[in-house]
Amino acid sequence: MISYRDMTFCPFWKDCKSAHMCHRPLTHEVNLKAKEFGLPVSVFASKPECWSLKVPTDSQEATTCH
Repeated sequence: MISYRDMTFCPFWKDCKSAHMCHRPLTHEVNLKAKEFGLPVSVFASKPECWSLKVPTDSQEATTCH
C-alpha cells in the first residue's frame, strides 16, 4: 500500500530527547498534507529504537502545572 511520503512517521516524538533532530515526527502538518493528497499515514506502533525519554529541565518543570 502507498502511504504519504512512503515512510513511517513517529507519534512519540513530543517526549523524545532527539525530537529536534527527528526527520519522522508525526506533526499536525504531516496529517494535513496526507489528507490533502488522500493518502494514509504510516506510523510506528511502538517507540522506535532511536527514541529516548526527554528529561525536563528545571525551567520546564517550573512552567508545568502539577
